[in-house]
Amino acid sequence: MTVYFPDQHDKILRHLFQCKLSDAQIAERLGMHHNTIRRNRQRLNLGLPKKPYNTGRPDEPLAPALPEPTNPVLMAVRTLYPRVSEKNGHYLLDGVPISAPDLVRAANRKRVDDGKQQIGPEAWRV
Repeated sequence: MTVYFPDQHDKILRHLFQCKLSDAQIAERLGMHHNTIRRNRQRLNLGLPKKPYNTGRPDEPLAPALPEPTNPVLMAVRTLYPRVSEKNGHYLLDGVPISAPDLVRAANRKRVDDGKQQIGPEAWRV
């Protein structure tokens, strides 16, 4: 299942809600659990869908899928999710403060183990 990132998915959720899709239909399109969509719909104060039954087609075409981020720190956060968090402007890996280069190095170790390409400058690669 896809992880819900508010900075990216809030806009898509609002659009699909305006197209009168149900939580289950939105969840199916985004590859998420319907409870995740319901929780975030309530967080955004969108209310309930106006039509109980729907054809499943939005009134407007869907926005194009967002491109993969190019920022190595953001990519590292996504690679290491849910082990990484941010608090007071600092990154924490498993609850321990970590610098951005070390965070990217940890993500690169995981990416190498998964057979993926490393990210970031050469000095941050393993």
